Amino acid sequence: MLAKLESTEAEAEGGGDEYFSGGSGGGATLYAFASANSMLTYIMQGLSDWLLIKVLGKAPSSATPLVYMYGSGGGAGAGVQISGSPGGGGGGGGGGEVVVYGFNVVSGTINAVGGTGGGSPGNGGGGGGGGLVFVFYGATSGNLTASVNGGIGGDIGSTGLAGANGTAYIAAVTVNG
Repeated sequence: MLAKLESTEAEAEGGGDEYFSGGSGGGATLYAFASANSMLTYIMQGLSDWLLIKVLGKAPSSATPLVYMYGSGGGAGAGVQISGSPGGGGGGGGGGEVVVYGFNVVSGTINAVGGTGGGSPGNGGGGGGGGLVFVFYGATSGNLTASVNGGIGGDIGSTGLAGANGTAYIAAVTVNG
């Protein structure tokens, strides 16, 4: 039910000019699940195993690892100048990941927007990719919005490219059943 996929593409590239460019942003790890309930079960099992080991000092026969939820790092800027050409701004960081689990979700706003690229007199850095938002609920009685937009490109000289949009997934799950 669980597949672990690793991204090798950068979330955001650093700025630069025709001679020098900044470094690419860090990659991200993606866990894929067959259903919302299987993802929630995996996350809850990892949390309960962590509690057993770290808080209660118990050693279960096997332990589910925690799913790490963080955005990728932004790309480095190019600080080099050649022939009067300025370097470029760094890329924006990725938007991260938000997981919400609630029996009754009333209303709210969740933001996992990618970071803005760094500005530079040369080329602006690219915006970070939008994050991932997962909301699992038993019942809902209001409005819930999620923003997973890619970050805007840095400016001053030429503008960097915007980051790609992320993903929002909102699903009803079986609670206590």
